[in-house]
Amino acid sequence: MGILLKDGTVILHGKDDTLSTVRADVLIEGTIISKVKPSIVAPDGCEVIDCTDKIISPGFVDTHRHMWESALKGLCEDL
Repeated sequence: MGILLKDGTVILHGKDDTLSTVRADVLIEGTIISKVKPSIVAPDGCEVIDCTDKIISPGFVDTHRHMWESALKGLCEDL
């Protein structure tokens, strides 16, 4: 079992924190990114997610979110 992210724009991190982008697939097996290649055949039982027009940033964890504020937007600004 795994997850295959198909046909996304993948941000690759190189030496000295240089970034480049490539159109590719990303295969995740368990908690490991096992492959990043232009075309990966989905293993049996693998969930496939179409990432056309999406950005994939392997290994990046966005820890700064304000999602909880969305439900309250504009309701408590004067408090």
